[in-house]
Amino acid sequence: MAGDVFDSGGHNDRAFTRNGVAITASVREQGGGRQQVEVVDLSQAGFRMRTASFIAPDRILFLTLPGYNPLEARSADRMA
Repeated sequence: MAGDVFDSGGHNDRAFTRNGVAITASVREQGGGRQQVEVVDLSQAGFRMRTASFIAPDRILFLTLPGYNPLEARSADRMA
């Protein structure tokens, strides 16, 4: 997958510890189609993911982890 990585919290001074994971999930932009992503870290307040396509900053997303209902998030700046 491409290297687009997003963060639902958008902050470097995190209130919760991030844990590295490797979870295949799906994400849908508000009003858009669903795409497969890889969640690479996760906390109570945010996550980072890799996508095959670009998602602009400040977009409403719905992340669906296997076995869970969709979770709403907002994309942050792209990180290298």
